[in-house]
Amino acid sequence: MRAEVFVGLGYNTKLRFRKKVGVPNFEPTKRDDLDKVVNLVCEYFELDKTKFLGRSRIQKYSVGRMYYGYLSRQLTEENLAQIGRFIGRNHATVVHYVKTIENSITFDSNVVEELETLKQKFYE
Repeated sequence: MRAEVFVGLGYNTKLRFRKKVGVPNFEPTKRDDLDKVVNLVCEYFELDKTKFLGRSRIQKYSVGRMYYGYLSRQLTEENLAQIGRFIGRNHATVVHYVKTIENSITFDSNVVEELETLKQKFYE
C-alpha cells in the first residue's frame, strides 16, 4: 500500500520499500560473474573461500585477491566499487590490485601464464 503512495509522489519505490521492510539495499550486479571469478581464483590457488573473503593478510590470500581484482576488471562489466564490495573491499583497493598485477606482468612471465590459464578457465 505505502509503495503505491511513493510511486505517485515520484520517489524511488524499491529503495523506500527496502528501507521500510528492512531488506539490505544493494545494487543489482552480475554477481554470478564475480562469484565465478572468486571460485576460479580460490580453486586455482587452493584457497579457503571464507579466508579469501575475510581479512586475512596471509600472502597467498592477498595475492589471490589481487588476481581476483585484476580478472574481475578484465572479464566482467562491473565497476570498481562493485568488484570491491563483492569481497568486502573498496574501489581504491581494487585499483591497487589492478596496478600491482599490471606491474607484475611486465617482469614476471609466471603471472602472465597464470592469468592466461585463469582467463581460459573463466570462458569454459
